[in-house]
Amino acid sequence: MPQASVRMIPQEYGNRGTGTLKKQSVMEVPNEEAPEELADTELVRRCQNGDSSLFRVLVKRYWNKAYSIAYGMVGNRDDAWDIAQEAFLRVYKAVDSFDLTRAFHTWLYRIVTNLSIDSLRRRSLAKTVGLDDVAPSLPDRSPGANSAERKELRLRIEEVFTAIPSKYRAVLILRDVHGLACKEIARIMRCTHSTVRWRLHRARRLFRELWEKNDKRMGSVKS
Repeated sequence: MPQASVRMIPQEYGNRGTGTLKKQSVMEVPNEEAPEELADTELVRRCQNGDSSLFRVLVKRYWNKAYSIAYGMVGNRDDAWDIAQEAFLRVYKAVDSFDLTRAFHTWLYRIVTNLSIDSLRRRSLAKTVGLDDVAPSLPDRSPGANSAERKELRLRIEEVFTAIPSKYRAVLILRDVHGLACKEIARIMRCTHSTVRWRLHRARRLFRELWEKNDKRMGSVKS
């Protein structure tokens, strides 16, 4: 793949403050209409055959999910943006070697997850996400809660997530936030299906234990 045809331009194609795409892509490509209806495998095959402009369709299709996974892991919008861009750049550079019998999104999510874990390892203190942005089904959406209660609940969720080790947090985010199957998570994280299920069980138990501990601590403070 020609290196010079790809340049990251977040200011033009997206909003770094939110991370989500507002225009067509984070890749600078020709202006011709992209065939949005093509399957991932066909897009990759055409990229491998020299039509690198079609890579923008894959970016547009998967940017928000890639960013959301990264943000759920690292809890910082700028870092998540950088991770998503680096993931797509790595995919672009290696697209010629991609096995068309495999799922493109599994390959992409594996790179995003690994980059996120690497980012956490480089930090002395791992912070996590404001889950309002990546998990709208979480309990702070209860209709009777006012803004102060919602904020307090969200902060408690963030505090609990911060305390969960990254390898468990990754499984919890991929399964319970993004709804991926355990077998797919196993392919993403390159471990066995049973390992994913064990990590998910452990992550959920850790979350519950930490939540209950937090409840008791808050109860003793109020009393």
